[in-house]
Amino acid sequence: MADIRAFLTRRAYGDPTLTKNQGGLVNVIYRPRSDLLFSAEFRHLKTFTTDNGAYNADHVNLMMGVLF
Repeated sequence: MADIRAFLTRRAYGDPTLTKNQGGLVNVIYRPRSDLLFSAEFRHLKTFTTDNGAYNADHVNLMMGVLF
């Protein structure tokens, strides 16, 4: 982390203090019948900065499908 802090004046298109992104994903698909399905997805995103801060975001997605 000290090496990254030494070069804070670099040019970047985004925020130059961002150092790392992490993400996790869980997806569950349930099929009660052959023509019907349900899906649930949970995604957790975390972004770290050079000042030892972290930003979190969660995303939940629910879906139902009918097969013809």
